[in-house]
Amino acid sequence: MNWQRHLPPAKRIAVAYNAWGEPCQARLADLTRFAPLSYSTDNWLIPVTSIALLESEGNYTRVCFDGNRPLVRTPLQRLEGRLDPAVFFRASRSHVVNLRFVERIDPAVNDGLIVHLRTVGEVPVSRRQARRLRDAWSIDR
Repeated sequence: MNWQRHLPPAKRIAVAYNAWGEPCQARLADLTRFAPLSYSTDNWLIPVTSIALLESEGNYTRVCFDGNRPLVRTPLQRLEGRLDPAVFFRASRSHVVNLRFVERIDPAVNDGLIVHLRTVGEVPVSRRQARRLRDAWSIDR
């Protein structure tokens, strides 16, 4: 079983699933409810429901949750792929918003929107994504 250390995490999960069968399926469901984050010397396993905002900073991502704002080495696109698209919305090239944290949505210049989040503040929404958000939430112009 030492050879499994060298596999990527997704492969290790698949190997474990094949080895353990049905009991492992419940464990896999738990992995989608938590996000492993590591920065500096700290490693955290946080509930996905507590993430309010993901903000891109180059090849790094700032994760805003429970008053914390750590910068992690994982790119925004990779983190976004792990999240439920029904709950998380790509507001712009550099922001992914948890829709459960939205307090209100205000119009902005050039057909954009500004989303006000409960714990984080204001997040701009690009024009293209504003159209998608208006259609999804039936927001008038």
